[in-house]
Amino acid sequence: MKTSTIQHEARALEHEQPQQALGSGTRPASARKPLWRRGRTAGSPPDAAGADGSSEGLAREWTGPAAWITKALSVALFLTLVTGPLGLAAAVWLILRPAPVAVADREGGETTAVAEQRAAVGAFAEEYVVTWLSTPRGAEKNLAPYLPNYASVTLPQTPSTVSNPATTGVVPVQASTDGAGAAGEQSSESWSATVAVNVQTSAKDAAVRRYFQVPITWRSGSLVAQALPAPVPAPATAEAPRTAYADTAALQDPLAVSVAEFFKAFLAGGGDVTRYVTPNAPIRAVEPAPFASVELSDVQTDRDLSEVDQAAPADGESLRVLVSATGTNIHKQSISFQYALTVTARANRWEVTSIDPGPILSTSADTSDAAPGEAEGAPEVSTSSSPTP
Repeated sequence: MKTSTIQHEARALEHEQPQQALGSGTRPASARKPLWRRGRTAGSPPDAAGADGSSEGLAREWTGPAAWITKALSVALFLTLVTGPLGLAAAVWLILRPAPVAVADREGGETTAVAEQRAAVGAFAEEYVVTWLSTPRGAEKNLAPYLPNYASVTLPQTPSTVSNPATTGVVPVQASTDGAGAAGEQSSESWSATVAVNVQTSAKDAAVRRYFQVPITWRSGSLVAQALPAPVPAPATAEAPRTAYADTAALQDPLAVSVAEFFKAFLAGGGDVTRYVTPNAPIRAVEPAPFASVELSDVQTDRDLSEVDQAAPADGESLRVLVSATGTNIHKQSISFQYALTVTARANRWEVTSIDPGPILSTSADTSDAAPGEAEGAPEVSTSSSPTP
């Protein structure tokens, strides 16, 4: 009878906590909804204000701590009843132990919580921009979930057709809490997102890729736009980096012939690709094959080929190459492509050991247009993208 009473109280406590949260304007999270929409209940319209009439309850409220405490109390009561003093000690530890905290990502140093916040800001910004561009005059209330103060907004009679939205950047805004703009102080509440979207203003016009900057506030798990989206230029294109290859193989050289045979099998369905690959290398042919034929146009190497016996290379000898080629599909349509590869010699032939992340780049300050092998001295080579055989 005592066991039944305690379990009943635990269930009542677990039921009471969400009711109190809902009564105060906090909505339970749902893992299947977009990050910033997790606070909405299924089927409910997106309202612009919380239950207390404020405009901060727009997007997401966190109920994780409350749920964690409720579960801890329930387990503690059960352990105390079943295991006596030992269970009581375990229950006390369970209740008093520190709550889990976000840990930094090993590579980027960004905590899980910040990464999740950044993703939520990006999703919110995309939906906001799409809604703003596609809402006609007279339906301004559609902006309420994003911008509560929408009354003075002017919208077109015929809205644009929008497609393919994508977040191109989400960065924290440097600002002081008092608005003074203290240098170097990053506010975790204020973000600036850039959204790209195809915009077609009329059926007669072609769609144009546009970019919009959106200032967003994150506060206590909720998101709200600080202002309307602002059109901005597309991101600038950086200066093309210089590659660092020392020589070029003739297309009839054994090295180029081996590479050509590899691509015929790899991209054009021309036989077993493993015949041209280093044993145990994780390289599989592309299926279905994108091309009916492949023709090489250039094979650059990271070493002077006069120092290499291409016809009978020593086992284990390795080269890094940049291959330029043209693929032609079954409809006789052709397209150029390039691959950075590492090849290794075995049994008097060249085999592909890896498909590298990118070409070798020069770290030299010299930006002249000298052809490969013509620059004075050996170029400095970046090893940041060196493959692992």
